[in-house]
Amino acid sequence: MRLTRIAIAGIAALVLVVAPRAYAGDAFIVGGLQVHPTENIDASNRWLLSGGSDYHLSADSPILAGFEIQFAKYSEGDFSVAPFNLIANGKYKGPGDKIRPVIGGGGGLYSAWNWGKVGGFDIDRNWTKKGGVHGVFGVDIGEKNRHGLSVQVQVQHVFDSEVDTSWVVMGGLYF
Repeated sequence: MRLTRIAIAGIAALVLVVAPRAYAGDAFIVGGLQVHPTENIDASNRWLLSGGSDYHLSADSPILAGFEIQFAKYSEGDFSVAPFNLIANGKYKGPGDKIRPVIGGGGGLYSAWNWGKVGGFDIDRNWTKKGGVHGVFGVDIGEKNRHGLSVQVQVQHVFDSEVDTSWVVMGGLYF
């Protein structure tokens, strides 16, 4: 519970401190496929939707800070999970007019609703909340600081020994 409060406070502080001083935010909306390499689960129902905004730390700075909100819902038999993640990000967007490499990372609150049946036992809806971190690797294609296509891979790790590190392959728009 304490880690959850720290994550929420950290995200709020980042938004309140960085956003008013920042220049030209890059909003984005991306979707993708989330996979857990150690599981033998059909990945066809592991779609994730994400949106947020990144802000340049100074006028032409390649370093950005921002936030991201992720949502997904997937099921395995009678058991369902609906992750809802609130993440603070830091990114570096490389030089280039039309194609720019992107690398970054962040951390925040990784939470989920869980419900259904496991091993014949009913599980009431419960809300799990954990801290976590992620790395982002990708490329932006399009006009710098305007709009274009974003393609990226995220590696997510939740601070819970029962949750595997996951990979998310995403694509979408920034504007």
